[in-house]
Amino acid sequence: MNHRLIPAFLFLVPLLLEGGCGSTAQHLSVDTPPRTLPIIDGRSAKPASFINVVNRLAEAEVIVVGEEHDDLLAHRFQVELVRGLHQRCPHLVLALEMVERDQQTPLDDYLEGVIDDRTFVEAVRSESRGQALFIKHCLPLIQLAKQLDIPVVAANAPRPLVRAARIEGYEHLEAMPQETRRLFDIPDQLDDGPYRRRVEQLMWDAGSIINRDKIDAFMRAQELWDQTMACSVLQALDAGGDPVVLVVGRFHGDFGGGTINRILEERPEVDLRYVVTIGGPPGRLRLEDADRADHVVYTGKPSD
Repeated sequence: MNHRLIPAFLFLVPLLLEGGCGSTAQHLSVDTPPRTLPIIDGRSAKPASFINVVNRLAEAEVIVVGEEHDDLLAHRFQVELVRGLHQRCPHLVLALEMVERDQQTPLDDYLEGVIDDRTFVEAVRSESRGQALFIKHCLPLIQLAKQLDIPVVAANAPRPLVRAARIEGYEHLEAMPQETRRLFDIPDQLDDGPYRRRVEQLMWDAGSIINRDKIDAFMRAQELWDQTMACSVLQALDAGGDPVVLVVGRFHGDFGGGTINRILEERPEVDLRYVVTIGGPPGRLRLEDADRADHVVYTGKPSD
């Protein structure tokens, strides 16, 4: 089944507005059991249980999980989601934005027990703050993969090459040796639709003085990430991943843009589902989240 995010805005308006204005923000405890987090169908705006969502996702070929990187409860939800999916899909493969392609060897060594936690973390994060955040937010999911013998793909382009794409352009990357070229994938052209508009808004919100050249430079970096992760997912799918679960920052997946769009451009027939965790207060589907994903999980983003 070819899956697309189905526009549902007009259908959802009554459900979205019902009881919305009078609601009070709620914050969940960081110890909230992840499987009890409220999950809402992004098309019907109706609540869904964790088990039902896992069963639906298990039918897909590709599952993209969007996150806010600093949301600890969201990361705990991911662990339970992958655990539940693996019980139904023993050939599941995990792909991660937060590990870059040139870090595949230490990742494999860790999964095979050749190196310990500390050595692995030091191999993928050079600074102490980055190491602490990786241990807190990312390592538990990789530890689960190690425990369950789940293959893990280092899906992203190395940051120095992304920086080179932004500053020097794709032509500079195309001239690199073949050994380096395997670490990234370049899109045929830059997005000029809603995804670009969202990037522009992001830059405005950050207080940037923007012009077309500046936006193009940002898009070159952003879409090198997107294309590289999309190709990493499809390579894992072709190698037997069933399904492939990609964990990314949600900007890369929201509203069917970014990495999701690149996957569907390369493989229009693929059955893809998107579940996103958002740090907003639990409750009904918010107006701005209509059509954002197949399933929306509100975590309340508890302080930790």
